Amino acid sequence: MKRNKVFIIDDDTEYSNFLTSYFLQDNSNDVEIYSDKESIVSNLHKNPSIITLNNNIKGCSCLDLLQEILTRQPSSYVIIISNINDISIATDLLNQGAYHYVIKNEHTLLQLSKVVNNIYDAISLKEENFDLRNKIYIKYAFDNLVGSSSKMQSVYNVISKAANSNINVSIHGELGTGKGMLAKTIHYNSSRKEKVFIAV
Repeated sequence: MKRNKVFIIDDDTEYSNFLTSYFLQDNSNDVEIYSDKESIVSNLHKNPSIITLNNNIKGCSCLDLLQEILTRQPSSYVIIISNINDISIATDLLNQGAYHYVIKNEHTLLQLSKVVNNIYDAISLKEENFDLRNKIYIKYAFDNLVGSSSKMQSVYNVISKAANSNINVSIHGELGTGKGMLAKTIHYNSSRKEKVFIAV
């Protein structure tokens, strides 16, 4: 079972424990609590999936800390949990990259549950996409091309150069000779491999 690393950033011990209890209901979560900027920044290398951030930690700007977190760990989902119901503050933080802004009230757990479920769905989708892309990269690796003759070696040399350049490539040949395979091999071994391959 894949483990999800969750960081709770709050200088209110009671509320941190409250959030910890919520996250630990899911056995796949590992939870760590931090109460100051220095400790959180020094532990971001642990690659947390989810970070809950109190926007009112003493001696620390929530916006500055959010920016520091996302600069170091852009893949983390940061949820602001606040007792300040101010739409302008929420908008500023969301515009700076926070995933969601949750108000501390009697509905907090219900809101948090929906947000966390959406995050898990997004993480799962990213992982599926990553796995599919890896399978495609393996399928169209140069090593998987068939043929060892001198003519085929010449072809491999040309497509290798094409994959490492920004030139337009036109592949001609009779039906069934592997034009599509060569085109995809060039695409998935180039700097454009993250973009969609469109057959013309």
